Amino acid sequence: MLLISGCQNTEIKKAGKTRDGLPDAESWKATITLTNKGSKRAVIKSGHLEKYQQRQYILLDQNVDANFFNNEEIYTSNLKSDIAEIDEAKDFLVAMGNVVVVSDSGVTLYTDTLSWDNVDEKVIKNAGMVYIEGYLWTGEDTCNAAEKLCKIAKKNKTPVAFTLSDAFIVNSFKKRLIDFIRQNVDILFCNDIEAKAMAETEDTQEAFDALKGMVETIFVTRGENGSWASNPTEEKITVNVFPTNAVDTTGAGDLFAAGALYGIIRNYSLKDSAIIGSYCASNVVSHMGGRMPVGLDANAEKIIQKYQTL
Repeated sequence: MLLISGCQNTEIKKAGKTRDGLPDAESWKATITLTNKGSKRAVIKSGHLEKYQQRQYILLDQNVDANFFNNEEIYTSNLKSDIAEIDEAKDFLVAMGNVVVVSDSGVTLYTDTLSWDNVDEKVIKNAGMVYIEGYLWTGEDTCNAAEKLCKIAKKNKTPVAFTLSDAFIVNSFKKRLIDFIRQNVDILFCNDIEAKAMAETEDTQEAFDALKGMVETIFVTRGENGSWASNPTEEKITVNVFPTNAVDTTGAGDLFAAGALYGIIRNYSLKDSAIIGSYCASNVVSHMGGRMPVGLDANAEKIIQKYQTL
């Protein structure tokens, strides 16, 4: 079942095939509620909605933001994307463009396209990347959820990225983390303090070399000293920071990872991916809070070009 609400709805009469021409109805600042056997399963918001009656098809094409719920109507995850399509007949949603899904346990998926089946209650199309935080190791349930997700990701050949999160996490769960990383992780993110804790050394280069042996790709951030990265074709690349006035380091590591993963998913080189990550981290520390400044230029090509002029 599907319920739609919005601040404006315009009925449009037209001739011809629906979905191929003008929509039968439009709504702005729309909210859609998907239900299954009377239970709320998803609440989806979009700046603009087009409904095509004959084909039972809905297009959401502005800032899609969806919350998902289980059979007991308990929140389970959030999805954000550029656009989304809904097949009303099947309660089947396809999100497209910069898709980010964050579960209630903190597991994050990044992809360009992702499908959700209301009937089967599962994401049925492979994500482009799985990003997992080390903080999940502080709880047995969340840790098990992360390990289960990795098994699914590996089965579907979906890359797994992992961040150590904090030196406390490393020191508290080192043995289990090392086993997890060696068996599951394709891309590792950490700062120099976390790297040294993991490798049990005070030398950052030694730590970097040790972690290189655990994963295919590694990024180590070093504060104002920039970052190092390595993969099978690049033994070690160095990227400097973008000039900034650091105010609050909250979110620096996650924003670096977000930028770097954006580059990797879109087939940028290792160095260019680290440059995008450096740009994101440098900007998030320029103000209070863990979000990027509003209105910031996020064009990857321009970011890389700007780095060349530093």
